[in-house]
Amino acid sequence: DIADIIHFVISRPYHVNIADLIVFPTAQASATIVNRT
Repeated sequence: DIADIIHFVISRPYHVNIADLIVFPTAQASATIVNRT
């Protein structure tokens, strides 16, 4: 996912300014819950 974002950013034209990118997980547990698969 992060590599896709980096590729997207560096492939924009020179005149495009990307200020922020925020990536949120689709499923996130609390700090006390550990999911080991």
